[in-house]
Amino acid sequence: MFKSLTIVGSQGTVNRGYQTAAVLGQWRIEKREETGWTLRADVSRVDRFRLSQRDLYMTAPRMGGGDWYFTVRDISVVDGKLRAVLSPPSASWEKR
Repeated sequence: MFKSLTIVGSQGTVNRGYQTAAVLGQWRIEKREETGWTLRADVSRVDRFRLSQRDLYMTAPRMGGGDWYFTVRDISVVDGKLRAVLSPPSASWEKR
């Protein structure tokens, strides 16, 4: 497994089921051996009620097709900036 890894993108969402809790602009996911997987993103729209619920996940398109898919373990939004702790990516990134 990687000791460190950075993934960046320009669009994504945080969802609960089929409901959008946050729409992301520029985002950055970092995996560090010391801290695990973290997400930082600009937020263009947020539903604070949905964001406060459990079972959130973050998705974003992958180059070549499919999506990144991360389960959200902890999340906060302050001044339009989202920060989250993520579980490792799942295998739900098949091409559509």
